[in-house]
Amino acid sequence: MLKKYHLSSFVFNSELFGKRLDYVLVYLFKNYSRSFFKKIILKNQVYVNNIIVNIPKKKFLMEIKFMLK
Repeated sequence: MLKKYHLSSFVFNSELFGKRLDYVLVYLFKNYSRSFFKKIILKNQVYVNNIIVNIPKKKFLMEIKFMLK
């Protein structure tokens, strides 16, 4: 199972702006599949800026901080 990760705030490069949350997570954690991230997103295990995000297709256009549980 995925360990708990704490990532510092960072700015996406331009290719990640407007991309789906599950796509961005796969880009950052290349050892996991998009379907894996979709499952943990739907299980309320992904936090963005300390708020649970449970919509895999959610798109972000700003600096964000991830925490996966």
